[in-house]
Amino acid sequence: MILLVRHSSWFRSHVAVGSACGRGKACRHCLRLMTAIQNIGLGLFPLLNGKLRDATGTYTATEIMFACLGVAGLIFALLLLKSDRRHGGKLEQGKNKQSA
Repeated sequence: MILLVRHSSWFRSHVAVGSACGRGKACRHCLRLMTAIQNIGLGLFPLLNGKLRDATGTYTATEIMFACLGVAGLIFALLLLKSDRRHGGKLEQGKNKQSA
């Protein structure tokens, strides 16, 4: 099973993305961690949505939940940009400027 995963196009594309960002192994690990967290969310949010719908009988609670998650996402995006600016603004630079 591990050999199949290592030779799949998915594995090669993720390794290539990790290498292209210029940080090698650390970047690949971060990408894998972000993918794992995203998959956990994709698995749990439909369950939470169903429980909210069963408990309230309407989709209003679900809409409020997603609105709050959108606001939280915006806050974290702004915090990330603020942190990036303090550390040289690498996220906002193009690939050519990062290598220079």
